[in-house]
Amino acid sequence: MIRLLRPFIVCVLILQPLATRAQQYAVDTLAANPNIAFPVSIAFSPDNSGKFFFTEKNNGRVRIFAQGALLPNPFVTVSVTSGGEQGLLGTTLHPDYPDSPFVYIFYTRAGDRANIVVRYRDSSGVGVEPYTVLVVLRNNSATNHNGGNIHFGPDRKLYVTVGEYATSSNSQDTSAANLRGKILRLNVDGSVPADNPWPGRAFWSIGHRNSFDFTFDPLTGKMYCSENGPSCNDEVNRVPRGGNMGWPVEGNCTYTNNPAYVRPLYYFPGPSLPALTGIVVYRAMAFPRLRGKILFTGNSSPTVWTLTLTADGDTVVPNSFSTFFTYSTGFADIEVGPDGHLYITNGPYSANRILRLRPVAPSYASTAPTTATQAILYTYTPTFNGTPPGLHVAFGPQGMTIDSATWTVRWTPTNQQALQGTHTVRLRAENGAGSTDQLYTINVTNVNDPPDPFGLVSPPTDTTLNSRVQ
Repeated sequence: MIRLLRPFIVCVLILQPLATRAQQYAVDTLAANPNIAFPVSIAFSPDNSGKFFFTEKNNGRVRIFAQGALLPNPFVTVSVTSGGEQGLLGTTLHPDYPDSPFVYIFYTRAGDRANIVVRYRDSSGVGVEPYTVLVVLRNNSATNHNGGNIHFGPDRKLYVTVGEYATSSNSQDTSAANLRGKILRLNVDGSVPADNPWPGRAFWSIGHRNSFDFTFDPLTGKMYCSENGPSCNDEVNRVPRGGNMGWPVEGNCTYTNNPAYVRPLYYFPGPSLPALTGIVVYRAMAFPRLRGKILFTGNSSPTVWTLTLTADGDTVVPNSFSTFFTYSTGFADIEVGPDGHLYITNGPYSANRILRLRPVAPSYASTAPTTATQAILYTYTPTFNGTPPGLHVAFGPQGMTIDSATWTVRWTPTNQQALQGTHTVRLRAENGAGSTDQLYTINVTNVNDPPDPFGLVSPPTDTTLNSRVQ
């Protein structure tokens, strides 16, 4: 999950993307030390109440944030072994929560250091009736490559990441008992679904080194994961059904074109790797410019990066890698709340914060040109203060369009539009924090048209005319 010995990279918060001024985001601290300690994973209630559960790695506490405040009493406390990448890690809620009030957690059990998934029933904010869903025994002394995240998929099955426990041969071993180096797919009670890619096996995908987190695109249902490489190749992967991610054959600083292995959508070649952790696909409305992008975070490099998905979700747009947000200390998880805001656990070392990123209302920082000429392309690319918005023509002349990628307004006035003379335009910019309009008038210069061809009426064609000179 987390490379503890990598140095932090301190970065600035002000970014300069295309066609906007300083990119602004409001950053709220929802909870911090000493009230919380090493938060890892967040799970939002699917009832859109804004309530979420989160795990604390080293002390084994599951906490609740509800109605805008951190509840003082833990939901449950479990006894964990927390050395290295072990501890209380993932959490998720039953898809029908709160009607089915079950909370699932992944943790490294004290004593035998087994990684286990346990389900609790939420009884008025207290976890009761523990039920063991999964046990993955530790078969060596390693404390890293632990995996540790759990999520329900759109098929209502429970998916679990398990690292290869620093033994690379585990990843390609498909014997039923070897769950290490895999992403697992289970029924809600821990049984193996009959339609899994490997019959009788809990595997969804194999060949993982240490996939800490994964996510499902809310639009397409496709799965993506982060993957930690060795001294190279931290990856962002599309994880198809039955996929073999290639470790240790592939991904050990080299890739081939062997179709048996899934190639990453993006990878960091090293030598300085970010230790990728949280990952999510953004489909909400609060940050319009993030829609259709994969967001992923790092622990050693405290950054949120983005990649733009193609329409089918199987690949990413070339050269779409971008930095979205940076901070002073590392991240473990990123989630999209029901409000469309971004929630990040900033856990390692002395940080111990849960952050919320929300948009700042846009305002125009540019003035539109107010003259145009018939038959000549008119363009205007507005710039903005605040969080980059979505932009559309609220009303304007026929034929006026906006390029959604660049905000460029384009219009070629016709002769009839030129004869009309003036045209009123209202551009509307909006994000999750509000909207604003830019209202202006364009004066169009008419170009004199050449005369149309004319026909000779009289005398008839080929008539000979005689004239008499006096």
